[in-house]
Amino acid sequence: MRFLAASLLIGCVAVPTLGVAQTVLPERFGVCWVTSVPLREHWVSPMFEHEMRYGELFAETERVSREFRDVVRASAPGLAADEHALCTFKTTAAEGEAEHKRMRKLFRFSGVDIHDVPWAPSAAPRLYPRR
Repeated sequence: MRFLAASLLIGCVAVPTLGVAQTVLPERFGVCWVTSVPLREHWVSPMFEHEMRYGELFAETERVSREFRDVVRASAPGLAADEHALCTFKTTAAEGEAEHKRMRKLFRFSGVDIHDVPWAPSAAPRLYPRR
């Protein structure tokens, strides 16, 4: 008997799991943040809607994270050069808002400044024409 390994493709695709196709909704509601422990500062984006390209979730998340980090770095020159931004994407707007609230409360300690960054990522460059 052949064993079918579960496979998962990110995006809006059918996911074969032991021969049964399931629909995976696209993750398109995001929030990004950067935290600097030495500066005791935490920057958070608002929840934003962003089109994720099929099969490009990881690369696109990395691109959006770098873009957010660069925006924060422009306003916070003390931010370490090797500091990374993190972004997460959720399927629904409600999940995205909940993630935003969670990120706003993540570092609610005395002496940690939380900054809201009015930002949304630029559109992803198209690798192929739309049909």
